[in-house]
Amino acid sequence: MHLENMPLSSIEDVSREELSEDRLNTLLNGYSPFDEVLYSSGEPIALDLPGPPYRIIAGRHRIYLARQRGYTSVPAQCLWDKPQPEISDRSSAPMIQDTTYEDITREGKDAFRMIFLVAIGIMVSVFVCGLIVVFAVFEIGFTIY
Repeated sequence: MHLENMPLSSIEDVSREELSEDRLNTLLNGYSPFDEVLYSSGEPIALDLPGPPYRIIAGRHRIYLARQRGYTSVPAQCLWDKPQPEISDRSSAPMIQDTTYEDITREGKDAFRMIFLVAIGIMVSVFVCGLIVVFAVFEIGFTIY
């Protein structure tokens, strides 16, 4: 994945009202310093056409904070570098996927598998406990008579 240093003046404006206060606090006070998060290629800022100003696909909070801290540019993944289908073909064209969404999907599938296995385990445990109770009641019932 190629990141370009994009001037903040060429990126759409972000208002504070549309941002999550929790996410802003995490970026400012989290484990990693803001500069490290901003320049990390793990979850890059993603921009797309039309532009300039370019539309923000991912990274609204980071762009807002970079402007507040006086940065003039940020590293970003420019999605228009990838081949774009013609406008008439976009309804049938596949969505552009970035690795972040693929990782989230993979993690989601893993979480679903884990929840499914836990649910199966609970159902089996309840069934076995029910059998134990039934056998205990019949055993007691047979010894009484």
